[in-house]
Amino acid sequence: HASALGKVLLAHLPAKELDSIIARRGLRRFTPATLSDPAILRSALAVVRANGWALDAQEMEVGLRCLGAPIMGPDERPCASIAVSAPAARMDAARVAALVPRLQFAAERIGHMLGSPVGARAAAQAISDGVVKLGVLDDMDIVFSDQQGMGDYVAARMAAEDFGGRVLGAP
Repeated sequence: HASALGKVLLAHLPAKELDSIIARRGLRRFTPATLSDPAILRSALAVVRANGWALDAQEMEVGLRCLGAPIMGPDERPCASIAVSAPAARMDAARVAALVPRLQFAAERIGHMLGSPVGARAAAQAISDGVVKLGVLDDMDIVFSDQQGMGDYVAARMAAEDFGGRVLGAP
């Protein structure tokens, strides 16, 4: 609930499943910015679901911002998530706006490699619209989070290499 990776996965859960997780695990406050009120979190997750990406605005660790996007599986549901993290001073609103389409493209590419029809369509559209232009993202890292064992480390590594980064959380 406090990370961009977690938010994109939670945002796509059925309401009952989300409520069960909140009841079981609670909403621990990691920093003053952590969303720890269930109603506020649900509202934020609705925005994440609508936008297709999440921002961790120093909610997990002070001084760190993180963007996350869902990786869709063959059933067109998130099976994993991918993120780019950077010091908050280097990830302002303009930087977030520049990174979001690139991160979504990487997530869609991995989803396509996992058999997601959503990823294939979205990636093709992003390329044809000229929205995505891959390049180095300074020295930022891509974090790959596998939710249901469907993740493909090799696909994540290829996406990370597109960005000049590295994959964290490797098997």
